[in-house]
Amino acid sequence: MAPLVPSRLPKKSMSLRILIAEDEALIAMEVEDALIEAGYEVVAVVNRASDALAKAEALRPDLCVMDIRLLDGSSLEAAGAILRGGVPVVLASGHGGGEAAAAVGTRHWLHKPYRRADLVRAVKAAAAQAATATRAETGAS
Repeated sequence: MAPLVPSRLPKKSMSLRILIAEDEALIAMEVEDALIEAGYEVVAVVNRASDALAKAEALRPDLCVMDIRLLDGSSLEAAGAILRGGVPVVLASGHGGGEAAAAVGTRHWLHKPYRRADLVRAVKAAAAQAATATRAETGAS
């Protein structure tokens, strides 16, 4: 009998669809692996802000994890547009980021290097905040 291998499929209870925007290939792979391991579905991994915008529009992910600096420069404008489109964004940076995150409208950011647990915690917090905002807008409780 073959050894048991953990499923790489998202768990039903946490099937958020996540877009990753990261220009460092090894970090992108680590983020993708951590999110899949936590039970999320990664819908795309891109390395340019322009591609993040296009994928966010085409795929309508539930959340985006985005590095502040991508191959085509700063991703802050793209992050703001994605947020305005109703998709929560978790920003990541090795150069601070809290002020930049606040400037585009998100409280969720990670300082590189970060641990998998910090990534998952930020994703959960951003998703919970978005769900609360949606309930408030619709009047649901």
